[in-house]
Amino acid sequence: MPFNVTGFPAISICTGFGVGGLPVAMQLAGKPFAEPLLFQAAHAYETAMPWRDRRPPMAG
Repeated sequence: MPFNVTGFPAISICTGFGVGGLPVAMQLAGKPFAEPLLFQAAHAYETAMPWRDRRPPMAG
């Protein structure tokens, strides 16, 4: 929420899976108008992780 109020860009990305297979995330934040850098950092992290194609099971 602080980033929404200040206008600073932020992005949340999945960092793995925790208890019960639920996704866990981290948030990256940057300086004003640094959206391209945040997208590049998030993309680099996600492509480097071996679990990036895994999805949590759907409740049915």
